Amino acid sequence: MIAFMPHTGSVNALAFNPDGSRLASVANDSTVRVWDVESGKEIRAFTPKLGPLHWVSFAPDGLTLAFSSEKGHVGIVDVGG
Repeated sequence: MIAFMPHTGSVNALAFNPDGSRLASVANDSTVRVWDVESGKEIRAFTPKLGPLHWVSFAPDGLTLAFSSEKGHVGIVDVGG
C-alpha cells in the first residue's frame, strides 16, 4: 500500500528520478517532498519558504532536485545519499 499523503495543499507537480526509485512532489503548502516509490514512505521534506511551488525535476544523475515557485523563484537541493 502506498500512502503519499502528507502535503496539506494541492500537489502541483511530480517527478520521478531517472531510475524510478524516488518520486518528488511540490505543492501549494510550500513543501518539496521526496518519496521512496517501493515503500511509499517520505524520505525527505524541504520547506523553502517561497510560497506555493509549481514545478519539480530531478537532474539526470538523480542526486539534485530543482523546483520553482509561483513567484518565479528557483531552488536547487541535493537529495543524494
